[in-house]
Order: sequence, then structure tokens, then C-alpha cells
Amino acid sequence: MTQTLTPAVMNLAVPASAPTQQSPSVQINYQSALFEHNAAGILIVDQNRMIYDVNSSLCRMLMFRAEDLLGQSAALIHFSQETYDRFQGKFLEALQSAHSVQTEYQFRRQDGSTLWAKILGARITLSDGAPGVLWSMVDTSDLHDAQEKLRYQALHDALTGLPNRRSMDLAINQMMAQAARDGHALALMLMDLDNFKPVNDTWREWAAMSSFFW
Repeated sequence: MTQTLTPAVMNLAVPASAPTQQSPSVQINYQSALFEHNAAGILIVDQNRMIYDVNSSLCRMLMFRAEDLLGQSAALIHFSQETYDRFQGKFLEALQSAHSVQTEYQFRRQDGSTLWAKILGARITLSDGAPGVLWSMVDTSDLHDAQEKLRYQALHDALTGLPNRRSMDLAINQMMAQAARDGHALALMLMDLDNFKPVNDTWREWAAMSSFFW
């Protein structure tokens, strides 16, 4: 199914050099080529969140064939009914707003792995006159993984892999805030090892820290 995009959507994607004084058939062919060959993944859903159209870039990102997506509920590319229901707010915002909606979201690929994508959603009019939403997606999985790796390194000791002082401070602050909200008391226990300094001085840090795992 090739979707004819409305002028509002075309204004989001068409470069200034795009043909504007062409016959309707030429414009439709141009729009179809722009849709199918766009580097961004494009997903179009109707007002009931049924998948109306997809382009080849989206299929590659999600590892689905187009025929396995068309006519299916968008829940197919969410990890659970719960996450699908939570995304309803973003969908309604895009459907009911005159402005585009942007966010980052994790989708489920066909093999069950995660696709992190930065997405932009805008209301469009489908070929039958009904409203729908066009989602444009850019794969940010590598960037997200790199950010998570940096976050892990910032919060864990490089030698042992254990949470570091900064991680402990964050955890304590979170637990104190939770205890205050719930009206509960919070206890903190510290443990010290006697005579550990000679081990550290004699065998150096690597051997001393490794002794925790023996």
C-alpha cells in the first residue's frame, strides 16, 4: 500500500529543491519515492493504531517483512501490552496536535532484541480521509549502548566491577527519598575489614581486591 502524504507531512520532509509545479501523477511518484527510499524508518498507523503502511528502512530496522506488519496492531513492535498502553499518550498527542511529537523509545525487533530509536510523529490524513499518525524513526541503538556503557563505567569500579562510591551515594539518596515518601525508617550498615592495609601494601591493589572473590 503506497500512502499519499498530505501537504503538512510533506513540509516536514521535502527539501527546498523538491518539484512544486508538477502534475499530480508526478507529485505522487515523487512522494512515493521519498517514502520508500527514505533513510529513516517510516511507520504509518490509523486512528486505532493498526499498521497502515511501512517503508523498507523500517522493515530493516525491525527485521520484519512488510507483509508481516501491514494490517497488524502496533502492539506487535512493543515489548508488552503494558508498554503498548503507556505509549498511547504519545500516540494521542501526535494524533490530536497540530505539531509534531518527538521522543526516544525502545521497540521490539522480530528476533526479540531491542531497537532504540529517536522518533518523530505527526498527524496525517489517510487515503480514505481518516486521520492517522506518521512516525519517522532513526536508529539510535549504538548511541544508547555507548551511553549505557559510559554510565556503567561511571558507577562501577573498573577492577572489581562492584558499585563505586558515586553509585552508593546515588542509591542512598534514592532510598532516603523513598523512605521519606513512605514514612519509613532507613538503616545503613557499614562493614570494615581489620588489618587489610598490610595486604594491600604487600600485594598491591589488584591482588588485594581480588581476594574479595576467593
